[in-house]
Amino acid sequence: MNNRNIILLFTMLIALSTLTVLTFQVVEANEEDLERKIESYQERQGEIDREAEEANRELETIKQKIKQAYNEFQVLDEKAVETKKLINEKEIEMDETEERIEVLHIEIEELEERIAQRDELLKDRVRSMYQTGGIINYIEVILGSKSFGDLIERVSALTTIARQDRNILEQHVADKEALDMAFIDLESQLTSLEEQRRELQSLLQKIEDKLQEKEEIVEMLEKQQIDVEDFIVSYEEEKTILKNQEAAAKAELKRLEEDGNKKTQPSQTSNRSTLKQNNSGTLMWPTLSKDITSPYGPRIHPVRRTEEFHHGIDISRNRGTDIFAAESGSVIEARYMGGYGNTIMLSHVINGQTITTLYAHLDSIHVRVGQRVERGEQIAVMGTTGVSTGVHLHFEVHEGGWNGQKSNSVDPLNYLN
Repeated sequence: MNNRNIILLFTMLIALSTLTVLTFQVVEANEEDLERKIESYQERQGEIDREAEEANRELETIKQKIKQAYNEFQVLDEKAVETKKLINEKEIEMDETEERIEVLHIEIEELEERIAQRDELLKDRVRSMYQTGGIINYIEVILGSKSFGDLIERVSALTTIARQDRNILEQHVADKEALDMAFIDLESQLTSLEEQRRELQSLLQKIEDKLQEKEEIVEMLEKQQIDVEDFIVSYEEEKTILKNQEAAAKAELKRLEEDGNKKTQPSQTSNRSTLKQNNSGTLMWPTLSKDITSPYGPRIHPVRRTEEFHHGIDISRNRGTDIFAAESGSVIEARYMGGYGNTIMLSHVINGQTITTLYAHLDSIHVRVGQRVERGEQIAVMGTTGVSTGVHLHFEVHEGGWNGQKSNSVDPLNYLN
């Protein structure tokens, strides 16, 4: 072997050695990144457990407050019912008193009329006696008597008539005074009843104000309860997703360990560097359509009509259009997820970096959690499930794992080729 061949062989050995070192460095870097991701997923699950525990304590406190508010509301409601009953009773008493006052008015008018008639009769008698000198009557009575006994009877009759007239007049006066006193007493009772009714109505108004206040408190607490329960559900969902992401990362780590150097090339090192600088073209479009109807960023939500941040892009096409995996990876979610509707999440490890893609509002799902899919593999068909205004695909890209706050979301156009 000449010197030239020896030098060439030596150069190839050095290159092969360098390639091996670079390959091991990439594999080691990928494994370290995955291990860090697994550790971060586990740490976040621990945080979620603590946050969920705190939320459950808060939820229990809110439930106790709601229970107390309902009890207080019931007591106030019973007081309101009792007060309304008392007001009704007072109004009945007032009606009865007004009826008695009306009857007294009639009796007083009748009595005054009788007194007036009796007064007129007595006045006629007095005028008659005055016109005759007052003695003539007695003389006529005496002279007209047939006997002494008749005389006594006539004189006695005149005396009795005069006394009866006086008694009747006195009785009329006494009756009128009694009726006047009864009228004054009933008027006083009516005034007292009206005052009692006003006080009861004032009390009822205060009770109803407190009832309104309690209703508002209960409404506020029930809203807080719903919010906390939603938080707890979101914690549980996020924890489930984290577990699936952890499982996917572990599966990828195992695959790397099993593959060893066979599938690792030096070019991956340069690709990884390129990914950090410019991610354009890393992912394939998840559907044949590229008609973006709503881009990434702030917008007015088409259903809720509130200003919200759109964490993905909406791609429009006909119902039933195939949806493809934007990159090879593991299925970490494949289910109905509230406003997202039917949803798939895929976890990818691209050049040592974890990327999560999300596909929402699907008509149907064709994969299951834990399944590994290849780039371009059909995973679903387009639909309009969940909070949606029409058939489209909502597509998200997250640098790292998906979380409830969507803090890792990025514009998918930065990754789509």
